[in-house]
Amino acid sequence: MFSTVHEVVLQSGLWTNSRRSSHSFLLSPSVYSISTEGKRELDVLGAALATCLLGLSNIAVIAYDPHLNYKGAWNMVRRVFSTGVPGVYKTLQGMNVRDIPRLLKVDLMVDQDGKFKIAEIDGHNKHGVGYSTLARRVREALRPEAKVLPGVVSSLSQEMSRLGHEELKLFYADQERFYVPEFEIVRSEFEKLGFGCQIIDEMKTDIANLRSGLFLDLPFLNHRTEMYNAMVPAYKDGAVKFVIPPKPFFGAKGVLAILRNDGHDEQLEAILRAFIDKGSLELVRSYIPETWLRAREPLPAEFELGR
Repeated sequence: MFSTVHEVVLQSGLWTNSRRSSHSFLLSPSVYSISTEGKRELDVLGAALATCLLGLSNIAVIAYDPHLNYKGAWNMVRRVFSTGVPGVYKTLQGMNVRDIPRLLKVDLMVDQDGKFKIAEIDGHNKHGVGYSTLARRVREALRPEAKVLPGVVSSLSQEMSRLGHEELKLFYADQERFYVPEFEIVRSEFEKLGFGCQIIDEMKTDIANLRSGLFLDLPFLNHRTEMYNAMVPAYKDGAVKFVIPPKPFFGAKGVLAILRNDGHDEQLEAILRAFIDKGSLELVRSYIPETWLRAREPLPAEFELGR
C-alpha cells in the first residue's frame, strides 16, 4: 500500500524539483465515510446554503449602496462584511448580486450525537483543490471500486461548461507561491477532463492576460496592485468572471453570527427573512453552533478574570 501511495504522489509532480522536504504530508489511516443517507442530508444542506449565500449577496448590495446608508442592523451587517477586507474589494462586494461562490468549503464537525455541525463556511479560499485531487488519485489507486463523490475538479469542469468556458485561469499572488505544486495538480486534472487551466503568476504575467476570461478567484495582491486596475473594470463590464467571486465576506466567521442571530435582533431578523426563505434559514441555523459577535467594549467588572 505504501509503495502505491508513494508512486501516485511521485506521478502527481508534487515533489518535483526537490519539493519533497517542503511539501511532505501525513495521511491518516482513519478515513471518514459518508453513508447514502448522510450524502442526501448534505445535498439538502448544500442547497440551503446556496439560498442563504444568495440572500446575503442581496443584503450586501443594499448594505454597500452609498445612496442608502441605512443605520441600525444594516450598519452592523456592513461592518461585519467589511472587517479585514481590503478597500478594493468593498465596492465589488455590493455588485453582481447573483455572483456567489461556486466552490465553497464547509468545515463540518460531528457532535456527540453523531450529527453534523458547521464550524466554518469558507467561501473565499481556493487552496486545497489540488490536495483533494491528489487524495482522490490515491483512493483510485487503492480502492477503484469504491462509490465516491465526483471530485472538486470534475465539479468545477461542469461549472465551466455551464458558463461556456473551456479554460480556467488560476491566478495566484506572490505570497501564495507555496501552493504552486498543488495548482499544477489541478491543471493536470483539468487537462485529463479536456479542459484548459492556465496558472498565472502575479510577478510574471502580462496585465493584458487579466482583462478577460474565467478566473478561479481574485487573490489579495501585495506587490503588483496595479493589476486591480485591469481586472476590476473587466469584472464590472462582464469580460472577467470568477468561480469564487471577489466577495471576501463569504469567508468571514462573523457571517455565521449574522445567520444565527442568537441575540434575537428584530431588525436583523427582518432583514434575513426578507431575503432568505424561512426553511433554508432555519435549516442552516440548525447546523451552526451558537455564535456571537464580540464587541470591542471592555467586559463589565463582574466578568473580569478571577471574579
